[in-house]
Amino acid sequence: MNKKIAIVVIIIIAVFLIGVIYYIVLLNRGKQEITEITPEITPEVVLESKTSCVVLPEEYCSQGKLIYEEGQLIGLGFRVPEETPIFAPFKGVLETNVLHQINDQHYPGLSLQDTTSEDYGTFEIWTFFDPLGYFQTETENKSLEKAQILAKVGSMTVNNQWGDYNLILA
Repeated sequence: MNKKIAIVVIIIIAVFLIGVIYYIVLLNRGKQEITEITPEITPEVVLESKTSCVVLPEEYCSQGKLIYEEGQLIGLGFRVPEETPIFAPFKGVLETNVLHQINDQHYPGLSLQDTTSEDYGTFEIWTFFDPLGYFQTETENKSLEKAQILAKVGSMTVNNQWGDYNLILA
């Protein structure tokens, strides 16, 4: 009888140990090691393009700098010589004397609307090219072909808080 009690006690202890080990394995299976993420300051973005420049003469394309205001990307800023041509990136209709609103401020600019898209003339999504700056243009509401000069850049800075840029591609 003592032998039977000893065997039952050993079986109970073995079942208990198996249960404890199984429970520990189940608890650890759901755990994943969490690595701490520390924010890093990234160096200034250098823009490199493998294609030719579409909207500016080639020598100015690499000079663009990303402009942010209160964490919001405003656009790509350039300081180019006065009368630098801006080329149409697509066929469209040019509207001059446009005021663009950014963060409750209005800035002068142009707007080129893509006339080749299927939704042209409807109230659906349109494709626009909206540079900010003070420009010299020939006429308002002019139809342009791709790569045709749509305006020439003026000398005035768009917004001194953003930097000394006379052209911003927004």
